[in-house]
Amino acid sequence: MKILHIACHLGGGIGAVIDNWIKNDKDNVHTIACLNPNDDRSWQIEGAYHDLRNWPEKLDYLIKCNDVIVLHWYNNPVLYEFLCLHQMPECRLMVWAHSNCLNPPYVIPENLVNMCDRFIFTSPVSYHAKEYLELSDEQKNKFGVIWSVSDLTKFYNIKKVKHETFNVGYVGTIDLNSKMHHDFVSMCRSIDIADIKFIVCGGGPDLELLKSQVKAAGLAEKFTITGQISQDELLGYYAQMDVFGYPLYEKHIGTCEQVLGEAMAAGVVPVVLDNAPEHFIIDNDVNGVICHGIEPYMSIIKELHNTPYWKLELQNGLYPCSHMRYSTHQMIFEWDAEISIVAMYPKSKKSWYGNNVGSYLFKESIGKYAKSFANDDRTGIVELLRHTRQWKSASKGSIKQYAKCFPEDKNLKEWEGIAGEIK
Repeated sequence: MKILHIACHLGGGIGAVIDNWIKNDKDNVHTIACLNPNDDRSWQIEGAYHDLRNWPEKLDYLIKCNDVIVLHWYNNPVLYEFLCLHQMPECRLMVWAHSNCLNPPYVIPENLVNMCDRFIFTSPVSYHAKEYLELSDEQKNKFGVIWSVSDLTKFYNIKKVKHETFNVGYVGTIDLNSKMHHDFVSMCRSIDIADIKFIVCGGGPDLELLKSQVKAAGLAEKFTITGQISQDELLGYYAQMDVFGYPLYEKHIGTCEQVLGEAMAAGVVPVVLDNAPEHFIIDNDVNGVICHGIEPYMSIIKELHNTPYWKLELQNGLYPCSHMRYSTHQMIFEWDAEISIVAMYPKSKKSWYGNNVGSYLFKESIGKYAKSFANDDRTGIVELLRHTRQWKSASKGSIKQYAKCFPEDKNLKEWEGIAGEIK
């Protein structure tokens, strides 16, 4: 079977998952079409990248040449330009959602559901999404779930490095509005362990803000903040971690959280907050600890420091859980089953007619939540924007991201101003 992957970029978790799928799938031929060649992350996967600066013609050719199209979906202006403005040739379209779809601006667009042949979640948590629950039974029949998995092979063989401090690690996107908990630094400061040290690995829009918060809190000597690093460098940091402190914002966008799989494979006990996606990854007191609030989170980390035998007991449960949840073989097996069914469908036209106005694309991306913007209802807009911090992110489908892509759009500029006024 010939499979075409369409993605905005090939960095981060999405790039790692696609790369893992392609390298381990011996029965299918994969091609990747990247919609944003100017994103540095788009060059991560060698030998599978198409420069689509003139993408309409090249992409049409690739779509025609492949049996099935897998669209790696989340809210991104580049992706919605493609979806709304480009009439694809006849094809079989499968969507793989790389966000949990629980909160706007990351929601399930009904137009995309109607357009695609199959819509695949990465985590069962997305079955709780409001927009999914409101779909008809016929529409719901298009949905399935396949756990996304990156390659954990290297992480299973990490040899621990001896160290004098108690090291709490964090790996992932530094975005205090859509991922990392916005009180992360104050939480770290309040953990009462004399020899504690924090290792934070990753880049993101709030990297410099995090550094300034650490400095302002007088914690510079307690923190190592690496910024974006290679996987080989990351292995060395996992080798120094005692626990994996991963407190995420309660309305974060994540699903399978590849870094939790990495931590478990590396023998580092995860400590997380009581958020819905984490419950599908962590079995409390088996392969990590789920904390019901900030205070318990800080207490649990202290208890793991003071109770080495409990930490060792948890470490013993990490390998079987990571091996079961993050199985590359299982992911490929499930995709083969889904693709074999869709491949029997006749190819059909997939169109989402629109225009190239940025504010139009933004409204299309948030589905029913666009009503207040369409009606110029400032009160409704403010109420919606107060619902989640994701709206204030520099990316993640935020107004700010769309306004940056379409700087001449007066509506986006106005809405960005309203978002900036909300505390």
